[in-house]
Amino acid sequence: MSKVLDADNLDATAMRTVRKPMPANTNPLVLQEKERVVVDDVAKVIGENLKIRSFSAYDQMLTFHSAIEGIQAAARSDWATIVAAAQAGLNAALNITNVTPYLLCRQDGAKRNLASEQREALKNIAFRLVQAARPKKPIDEDRALCLRAMTYAAIAADRGLVHLVKENFGVVIATLHRESCEVRSEILWTPELTALAQRYRNARIRIP
Repeated sequence: MSKVLDADNLDATAMRTVRKPMPANTNPLVLQEKERVVVDDVAKVIGENLKIRSFSAYDQMLTFHSAIEGIQAAARSDWATIVAAAQAGLNAALNITNVTPYLLCRQDGAKRNLASEQREALKNIAFRLVQAARPKKPIDEDRALCLRAMTYAAIAADRGLVHLVKENFGVVIATLHRESCEVRSEILWTPELTALAQRYRNARIRIP
């Protein structure tokens, strides 16, 4: 939110608030066509980078990859893949030693690394999802939460915010492990996965 001078009343230097326009599509369970294109494009770029095992931020890129897989899985209600992506992302996050400020970036005229257009697009997706109407069914509410958390994890992974990556992956696992979760029985809860659910049982979605 920002403030600008009211040109019609400069003498009084009145201030009016400028707000970012509300998203047109407020369905929290689906991705728009252009959003799917962005996510698929990011997945492709990450996949190419993961072929370079000597990449200094390889584990950070793995967390980014897991988050994107989680977004895609949440959009199609693939619960097993959602949990697997969160678990893989957490495991990769534990191995991160070198952090790159922007995994996907562009450069200005002075050769400075700036946030990429893909990152801005992911942030726009996150903005739309957080403004969306709350689903009425508990199962839809859980899926909407997973979609938001995975989107936030992707944004955080790109920026190297490892603590936020872990928190968002953790809340996904903990949410789907709850006794009240309708799809809990559809997921194979291994001892390792159950331990992660217990560890992050008090986790909350964290916005990067």
